[in-house]
Amino acid sequence: MKRILFAFFVLFLFCAPLRAAGPVDGKSVPVEYGFQALSPEKIDAGELLLFDGRSFFGWEVFPVKSTRSEKTPDPTVEIKNGEIRITATVPLRFRTPVLWTYRDNAPARIAFSWCKETKETSVSAFILSDLNGKAIHTVPLREEPAGKIGEKSEKVFSAEKKHTGKIAYFEFVVDSGILVIDSIKYIPAGGLSLMNDLKAEWNDPSGEMKWEPLKKGFRLSGKGRLETRKEWGDFLLQAKFRPLSSDPKAGCNSGIFFRCIKGSALDGYECQINNDPPEADRSRFLGNDTGSIFRRCAARRITDRAGDWTRISIMVNGLIFRTWVNGIPTVCWTDDRKPDPNPRKGSRTDAGSVQLQGHDPWTLIEFEEIKLISDEK
Repeated sequence: MKRILFAFFVLFLFCAPLRAAGPVDGKSVPVEYGFQALSPEKIDAGELLLFDGRSFFGWEVFPVKSTRSEKTPDPTVEIKNGEIRITATVPLRFRTPVLWTYRDNAPARIAFSWCKETKETSVSAFILSDLNGKAIHTVPLREEPAGKIGEKSEKVFSAEKKHTGKIAYFEFVVDSGILVIDSIKYIPAGGLSLMNDLKAEWNDPSGEMKWEPLKKGFRLSGKGRLETRKEWGDFLLQAKFRPLSSDPKAGCNSGIFFRCIKGSALDGYECQINNDPPEADRSRFLGNDTGSIFRRCAARRITDRAGDWTRISIMVNGLIFRTWVNGIPTVCWTDDRKPDPNPRKGSRTDAGSVQLQGHDPWTLIEFEEIKLISDEK
C-alpha cells in the first residue's frame, strides 16, 4: 500500500500541470513572484526556464521500477530556497516536453547546474525520447555530475542534427543518493524572423486593421487580424510586444493565434495577450491573462503592467502546448479533446497560419520582434 500511495502522489503532483487548466473562480488571480531571474540579455536571447526556482511546473516524475523493498524509505523531491533537492531511494525518471530543433548549424541545448550531496549519488542519463517513451538520443551520465561533493557543476545536453525536429520529451534519471539542482534552462537554436519583410510575410485578409512599420518592428491598431502567408504545425514562436491602448480605461486585448484555418477569421488556438484584463473578464473567461491558451488553460499570472515590453514564447509540440512569459513557464497543457479541423471545436495537429489579433477598436499593440523556430519547410 505504501508503494501504491507514493506512486499515486508522484503522478498527481507532477502530471497535473500537463492536463488541468487553472482555476477560475471569479476573483482576481494574484501576480506570482519569487521566480528564478533571467537577465534581460538572456530573455532577449530567447532563453527559457524549465525550472522556475519555486516549483517543478511542467515536469512529470516516475519511479523507474514498480517494486521496492518495504524497508526502503520513500524518495522525495523538495523545492527550497530556489533549488530542487532530490533524494532518490529508488531510481526516478523526470521528464518535460520539448520541441527539439536544429537551426543555424546548431541544435537546441538544455543547461543544468547541479551538485551531489552524497558519494552514492548517481545520475545515469540524459534522454531525448518520443511520446511513447522510446529513446531517440541518450547521453550516459554514470559519472555525472562531476566535481566534489557539494560543489556545483554545469552540464549541457544537446543532440545531433539527425535527432532534431522531434516531438519529444527531455528526460533525466537519478538512480540514487541526493542531488541538488539550482538551474535548468532551455536554449533554443536560431529562428526565422517574421519581421524582415512585412508585406511578404503577412497578409491583412480583413482589410480593417491598421498596421505601420516602426524603426524596429510594427504597430497594430484597431479591430482585425494579420495572418502569415506560411503555415506551421510544430514550432517555437517567440515575440516581444508592448500592449498599449487608445482608451486607457479599456486596456489592450490581443492574441497570437496558431494552427489556424488559413483565410478563416481567428479559427485556431489562441495564446492570450492581455497584461491587465478587467476583473469581469477573469470571472467570465478561462485564461484571460497573458500566456494563457484562451478558453483552454489559464496561465500563471506573471505580469499585470500594461505598457511594459513583454517577452512571450509559445511551444507547439504535437498536442502539448507550453508558454513562457519573460522566460518563466506559465502553461504546460495537453489537448485531449477529439480531433477537429477547427481548434475552436477540437484538437488539431495539422499545420496552420499564425494570426495576430486586434480585439477592439481601441486595441493598440507594438511588436518589436517575432521569430519562429521549426524544422518544417
